[in-house]
Amino acid sequence: MLFAPDGSNIGVSWTGDERINAGGRAYFQEVLAGQRLAIGDVIHTKLSQQWVVTVASPVKDQSGRLRAVLAVGTHLARFQNALRIQHLPAGSIVRIVNHSGIVVASSDNPSLWIGRDLKSAQDVAQAEATKARPKVQVFRLGGDEFVLVVPECGDPRLIGEIVDAVLNRLAQNFEINEHSVRVGGSAGIAIAPNDGTTVDELLANSDLALYQAKSHGGRTRRFFLPVHRAQVQAHRAVDLELTRAYAERELEI
Repeated sequence: MLFAPDGSNIGVSWTGDERINAGGRAYFQEVLAGQRLAIGDVIHTKLSQQWVVTVASPVKDQSGRLRAVLAVGTHLARFQNALRIQHLPAGSIVRIVNHSGIVVASSDNPSLWIGRDLKSAQDVAQAEATKARPKVQVFRLGGDEFVLVVPECGDPRLIGEIVDAVLNRLAQNFEINEHSVRVGGSAGIAIAPNDGTTVDELLANSDLALYQAKSHGGRTRRFFLPVHRAQVQAHRAVDLELTRAYAERELEI
Protein backbone atom coordinates (compact mmCIF):
# COMPACT_ATOMS: atom_id res chain seq x y z
CA MET A 1 0.00 0.00 0.00
CA LEU A 2 1.13 3.54 -0.73
CA PHE A 3 0.01 6.40 1.50
CA ALA A 4 0.25 10.15 1.02
CA PRO A 5 1.73 12.25 3.89
CA ASP A 6 -1.82 12.99 5.09
CA GLY A 7 -2.49 9.25 5.52
CA SER A 8 -4.78 8.83 2.53
CA ASN A 9 -4.34 5.68 0.43
CA ILE A 10 -3.04 6.46 -3.06
CA GLY A 11 -2.15 2.96 -4.25
CA VAL A 12 -2.68 -0.72 -3.49
CA SER A 13 -1.46 -4.00 -4.96
CA TRP A 14 -4.90 -5.58 -5.17
CA THR A 15 -8.10 -4.91 -7.07
CA GLY A 16 -11.10 -3.57 -5.23
CA ASP A 17 -12.59 -0.41 -3.80
CA GLU A 18 -11.49 -0.86 -0.19
CA ARG A 19 -9.14 1.89 0.95
CA ILE A 20 -7.84 2.60 4.44
CA ASN A 21 -6.42 5.78 5.94
CA ALA A 22 -3.14 5.21 7.76
CA GLY A 23 -3.14 8.54 9.61
CA GLY A 24 -3.80 6.89 12.96
CA ARG A 25 -1.53 3.88 12.47
CA ALA A 26 1.57 3.81 14.66
CA TYR A 27 3.88 2.60 11.89
CA PHE A 28 2.76 5.52 9.71
CA GLN A 29 3.45 8.03 12.48
CA GLU A 30 6.88 6.49 13.11
CA VAL A 31 7.89 6.94 9.47
CA LEU A 32 6.63 10.55 9.53
CA ALA A 33 8.73 11.07 12.66
CA GLY A 34 11.85 10.11 10.71
CA GLN A 35 12.25 6.36 11.12
CA ARG A 36 13.65 4.60 8.06
CA LEU A 37 11.81 1.39 8.87
CA ALA A 38 8.75 0.83 11.06
CA ILE A 39 6.99 -2.41 11.95
CA GLY A 40 3.26 -2.33 12.63
CA ASP A 41 1.16 -4.33 15.04
CA VAL A 42 0.59 -8.00 14.35
CA ILE A 43 -2.94 -8.62 13.07
CA HIS A 44 -4.93 -11.75 12.28
CA THR A 45 -6.65 -11.23 8.94
CA LYS A 46 -10.23 -12.36 8.48
CA LEU A 47 -9.71 -13.11 4.80
CA SER A 48 -6.66 -15.39 4.93
CA GLN A 49 -6.94 -16.36 8.61
CA GLN A 50 -3.19 -15.78 8.98
CA TRP A 51 -1.01 -13.55 11.14
CA VAL A 52 0.33 -10.57 9.19
CA VAL A 53 2.84 -7.87 10.05
CA THR A 54 3.14 -4.53 8.22
CA VAL A 55 6.57 -3.11 7.41
CA ALA A 56 6.64 0.56 6.39
CA SER A 57 9.34 2.80 4.93
CA PRO A 58 9.49 6.38 3.57
CA VAL A 59 9.42 7.31 -0.11
CA LYS A 60 11.43 10.50 -0.67
CA ASP A 61 12.22 12.65 -3.70
CA GLN A 62 15.71 13.69 -4.82
CA SER A 63 15.75 16.58 -2.36
CA GLY A 64 15.08 14.21 0.53
CA ARG A 65 11.52 15.40 1.10
CA LEU A 66 9.02 12.78 2.22
CA ARG A 67 6.47 12.20 -0.55
CA ALA A 68 4.76 8.98 0.56
CA VAL A 69 4.90 6.00 2.90
CA LEU A 70 5.17 2.49 1.49
CA ALA A 71 3.60 -0.24 3.64
CA VAL A 72 3.99 -3.94 2.84
CA GLY A 73 2.08 -6.68 4.63
CA THR A 74 3.97 -9.95 5.15
CA HIS A 75 2.73 -13.27 6.51
CA LEU A 76 4.58 -13.98 9.73
CA ALA A 77 5.26 -17.52 8.56
CA ARG A 78 7.39 -15.94 5.83
CA PHE A 79 8.69 -13.15 8.04
CA GLN A 80 10.46 -15.70 10.21
CA ASN A 81 12.70 -16.59 7.23
CA ALA A 82 14.49 -13.29 7.86
CA LEU A 83 16.06 -14.76 10.98
CA ARG A 84 19.82 -15.18 10.83
CA ILE A 85 20.99 -17.70 13.44
CA GLN A 86 23.97 -19.34 11.75
CA HIS A 87 26.40 -17.45 13.99
CA LEU A 88 24.78 -18.60 17.24
CA PRO A 89 25.84 -21.69 19.19
CA ALA A 90 24.36 -24.98 18.01
CA GLY A 91 20.90 -25.62 19.39
CA SER A 92 20.12 -21.93 19.93
CA ILE A 93 16.51 -20.83 19.65
CA VAL A 94 15.58 -17.34 18.50
CA ARG A 95 12.22 -15.66 18.88
CA ILE A 96 11.37 -12.08 17.93
CA VAL A 97 8.84 -10.34 20.17
CA ASN A 98 7.33 -6.97 19.30
CA HIS A 99 6.68 -4.10 21.72
CA SER A 100 3.31 -5.59 22.67
CA GLY A 101 4.80 -8.93 23.70
CA ILE A 102 3.53 -10.79 20.61
CA VAL A 103 5.89 -13.33 19.02
CA VAL A 104 6.36 -12.26 15.39
CA ALA A 105 8.98 -14.83 14.37
CA SER A 106 10.49 -18.03 15.77
CA SER A 107 13.34 -20.27 14.66
CA ASP A 108 11.59 -23.36 16.02
CA ASN A 109 7.94 -24.47 15.82
CA PRO A 110 6.74 -21.23 14.16
CA SER A 111 3.17 -22.51 13.95
CA LEU A 112 3.21 -22.94 17.73
CA TRP A 113 4.91 -19.71 18.72
CA ILE A 114 3.98 -17.05 16.14
CA GLY A 115 1.15 -14.92 17.44
CA ARG A 116 1.52 -15.98 21.08
CA ASP A 117 1.17 -13.24 23.66
CA LEU A 118 4.17 -13.26 26.00
CA LYS A 119 3.25 -10.03 27.75
CA SER A 120 2.95 -11.83 31.06
CA ALA A 121 6.14 -13.83 30.58
CA GLN A 122 8.74 -12.98 33.21
CA ASP A 123 11.49 -11.89 30.80
CA VAL A 124 9.16 -9.67 28.78
CA ALA A 125 7.58 -8.20 31.90
CA GLN A 126 11.00 -7.37 33.35
CA ALA A 127 12.06 -5.76 30.08
CA GLU A 128 8.92 -3.61 30.06
CA ALA A 129 9.40 -2.65 33.71
CA THR A 130 12.99 -1.58 33.17
CA LYS A 131 12.37 0.19 29.85
CA ALA A 132 13.75 3.71 30.04
CA ARG A 133 10.97 6.28 30.02
CA PRO A 134 11.68 9.85 28.94
CA LYS A 135 11.21 12.64 31.44
CA VAL A 136 7.93 14.49 30.92
CA GLN A 137 7.70 18.20 31.68
CA VAL A 138 4.31 19.83 32.26
CA PHE A 139 3.55 23.54 31.74
CA ARG A 140 0.29 25.43 32.17
CA LEU A 141 -0.70 27.73 29.31
CA GLY A 142 -3.67 29.15 31.16
CA GLY A 143 -7.15 28.09 32.18
CA ASP A 144 -7.53 24.38 31.57
CA GLU A 145 -4.82 24.13 28.90
CA PHE A 146 -1.54 22.37 29.63
CA VAL A 147 1.51 21.46 27.57
CA LEU A 148 3.41 18.20 28.03
CA VAL A 149 6.97 18.32 26.72
CA VAL A 150 8.82 15.05 26.12
CA PRO A 151 12.45 15.93 25.32
CA GLU A 152 14.50 13.84 22.90
CA CYS A 153 11.69 11.41 22.12
CA GLY A 154 10.40 11.09 18.56
CA ASP A 155 8.74 7.70 19.04
CA PRO A 156 4.98 8.06 18.33
CA ARG A 157 4.24 4.79 20.13
CA LEU A 158 5.89 5.90 23.36
CA ILE A 159 4.40 9.38 23.23
CA GLY A 160 0.99 7.86 22.58
CA GLU A 161 1.37 5.65 25.66
CA ILE A 162 2.33 8.66 27.81
CA VAL A 163 -0.63 10.71 26.62
CA ASP A 164 -3.02 7.77 27.03
CA ALA A 165 -1.84 7.35 30.64
CA VAL A 166 -2.55 11.04 31.34
CA LEU A 167 -6.01 10.91 29.74
CA ASN A 168 -6.89 7.71 31.60
CA ARG A 169 -5.90 9.32 34.90
CA LEU A 170 -7.96 12.41 34.16
CA ALA A 171 -10.98 10.20 33.43
CA GLN A 172 -10.93 8.84 36.99
CA ASN A 173 -12.84 10.38 39.87
CA PHE A 174 -11.14 13.05 41.99
CA GLU A 175 -12.06 13.64 45.62
CA ILE A 176 -12.09 17.38 46.42
CA ASN A 177 -13.47 18.64 49.74
CA GLU A 178 -15.43 15.41 50.21
CA HIS A 179 -16.98 15.79 46.77
CA SER A 180 -16.40 13.41 43.90
CA VAL A 181 -15.43 15.29 40.76
CA ARG A 182 -15.20 13.72 37.34
CA VAL A 183 -13.33 15.48 34.54
CA GLY A 184 -11.83 14.53 31.22
CA GLY A 185 -9.34 15.72 28.68
CA SER A 186 -8.33 15.66 25.04
CA ALA A 187 -4.85 15.90 23.55
CA GLY A 188 -3.21 17.02 20.34
CA ILE A 189 0.29 15.77 19.57
CA ALA A 190 3.02 17.37 17.46
CA ILE A 191 6.48 15.84 17.15
CA ALA A 192 9.62 17.76 16.16
CA PRO A 193 11.13 18.18 13.67
CA ASN A 194 8.51 16.88 11.19
CA ASP A 195 5.65 18.82 12.77
CA GLY A 196 7.65 21.95 13.51
CA THR A 197 11.09 23.20 14.41
CA THR A 198 10.09 26.06 16.71
CA VAL A 199 7.98 26.28 19.85
CA ASP A 200 5.34 28.36 18.06
CA GLU A 201 5.05 25.85 15.20
CA LEU A 202 4.74 22.88 17.54
CA LEU A 203 2.13 24.65 19.70
CA ALA A 204 0.10 25.70 16.66
CA ASN A 205 0.16 22.25 15.09
CA SER A 206 -0.60 20.45 18.34
CA ASP A 207 -3.55 22.83 18.75
CA LEU A 208 -4.84 21.78 15.30
CA ALA A 209 -4.53 18.14 16.35
CA LEU A 210 -6.34 18.94 19.61
CA TYR A 211 -9.23 20.41 17.61
CA GLN A 212 -9.45 17.12 15.70
CA ALA A 213 -9.54 15.16 18.96
CA LYS A 214 -12.35 17.34 20.32
CA SER A 215 -14.30 17.14 17.07
CA HIS A 216 -14.27 13.34 17.36
CA GLY A 217 -16.04 13.40 20.71
CA GLY A 218 -13.19 14.36 23.02
CA ARG A 219 -11.48 12.29 25.70
CA THR A 220 -9.04 11.03 23.06
CA ARG A 221 -5.82 12.06 21.30
CA ARG A 222 -4.84 12.87 17.75
CA PHE A 223 -1.46 13.24 16.07
CA PHE A 224 -0.93 16.29 13.88
CA LEU A 225 -1.17 15.70 10.14
CA PRO A 226 -0.49 18.27 7.38
CA VAL A 227 -4.07 17.83 6.18
CA HIS A 228 -5.28 19.44 9.44
CA ARG A 229 -3.64 22.75 8.50
CA ALA A 230 -5.02 22.54 4.97
CA GLN A 231 -8.55 22.03 6.34
CA VAL A 232 -8.28 25.07 8.60
CA GLN A 233 -6.95 27.20 5.74
CA ALA A 234 -9.83 26.07 3.51
CA HIS A 235 -12.41 26.94 6.19
CA ARG A 236 -10.78 30.32 6.75
CA ALA A 237 -10.86 31.06 3.03
CA VAL A 238 -14.59 30.27 2.93
CA ASP A 239 -15.24 32.53 5.95
CA LEU A 240 -13.35 35.41 4.38
CA GLU A 241 -15.19 35.00 1.10
CA LEU A 242 -18.59 34.91 2.83
CA THR A 243 -17.70 38.03 4.82
CA ARG A 244 -16.67 39.85 1.66
CA ALA A 245 -19.77 38.72 -0.22
CA TYR A 246 -22.02 39.90 2.63
CA ALA A 247 -20.29 43.29 2.82
CA GLU A 248 -20.69 43.80 -0.92
CA ARG A 249 -24.30 42.56 -0.87
CA GLU A 250 -23.65 39.68 -3.22
CA LEU A 251 -25.79 37.20 -1.23
CA GLU A 252 -29.41 36.60 -2.16
CA ILE A 253 -32.16 34.55 -0.53
